[in-house]
Amino acid sequence: MSHQETAASAPAQPSDSVAAVLRTISQNVFIFVLGVLPLFFLPISFAPFEHTKVLFVIVGVMLAIVFFSLSVLRSGAFSVSAPISLLAMWLIPAAALLSSLLSGDVRDSLAGDAFSSQSTMFLALLAFVATGVSLVLNSKKAIMRFYLLLLGVSMVLGLYHVLRIFIGSDFLTFTIFQSAVATPLGSWNDLGLFFGLVVILSLVALEQLPLTKWGRIFVGMVATLSLLILAVVNFFAVWIVLGVVSLITLIYSLSKDRFAGNMFAAKESNSSVASIVVSVIVFLASFLFILGGTAVGSAVADITDISYIEVRPSLSATMDIARGVYAENAFVGIGANKFIDAWRLHKDPSINQTIFWGTDFVAGNGYVTTLFVTTGVLGAITWLVFLLLYLRTSVRMIFVSQ
Repeated sequence: MSHQETAASAPAQPSDSVAAVLRTISQNVFIFVLGVLPLFFLPISFAPFEHTKVLFVIVGVMLAIVFFSLSVLRSGAFSVSAPISLLAMWLIPAAALLSSLLSGDVRDSLAGDAFSSQSTMFLALLAFVATGVSLVLNSKKAIMRFYLLLLGVSMVLGLYHVLRIFIGSDFLTFTIFQSAVATPLGSWNDLGLFFGLVVILSLVALEQLPLTKWGRIFVGMVATLSLLILAVVNFFAVWIVLGVVSLITLIYSLSKDRFAGNMFAAKESNSSVASIVVSVIVFLASFLFILGGTAVGSAVADITDISYIEVRPSLSATMDIARGVYAENAFVGIGANKFIDAWRLHKDPSINQTIFWGTDFVAGNGYVTTLFVTTGVLGAITWLVFLLLYLRTSVRMIFVSQ
């Protein structure tokens, strides 16, 4: 690997017009699929969001890869850019595969109910999509088109929910969104996670991208609308992440020019005023909801008449299940997508004295911690390796001005 953490040089662009058209089609298919995925749904009551979205991604990514392969055949040139973190990501489904093969219920562990989100095949799909992005979306223009589409989709999704909050849950139900917390994205907490991601992308865009005045205004509007939705959802973990990220972004924006070039030379500040303002607003909002806790959340719930509680095992309960699983098979766990079996076997007997005595949880308190339980120490190590390498790559990118 080179200093840039790539397996080869940057992918060469097709030299003839046919190959260029095929490559552009591949990029646009990828951009469209990933960009509109948050809004994609079928207005059919018996078609679950998870299944239709997964199928949409599979079909779209395969179509994009087909056009990409045709462009490679046409141009006769192919080179791969593979960050170490991407290579490490493939270790996760590899560990899950071994766990599935040793689980005793291979079919359910491999695929579950049509690519269940904890299954080995779903993890492989995530790694495949990430690899496809690295192969196909390898130009600045393609990435910018994707960000623009994603921000536009988030604006539409945010406005849709704002209208439903103020007009009523019977507005634009499409026959399936009957409650105020129903969303085309999935669950209500999924909506909070998505708009938390949008706020982070907005902070990065304002800080790193050479936006025009109207571009900064648009990104600022998206960030503001996202904060409004987050205030209604009030997902505590998202506020924690946004508070940390906005504080880091603010410190970086205020101090980056001090260390640029010769630190003793007088330099004109390049810090984006928009980035600083939005970072302060996001930090203050996060600080308010973190400290205000239930009081602020209850006030917002009273104003909007929306209340949502997602019941799931606590972190300590999840760790109790992990200890029970590890006592029997620490290396590969009970098997990917089999947390419900682990819960039935190892839940604390005191839970039988609560109203949740008959509840079978299919996941723990979080996605990664659930996989720590189901895929054992091997799965936990692969996740930690991936996350550390991804964090390392991300931190290094912050200090690359290009």
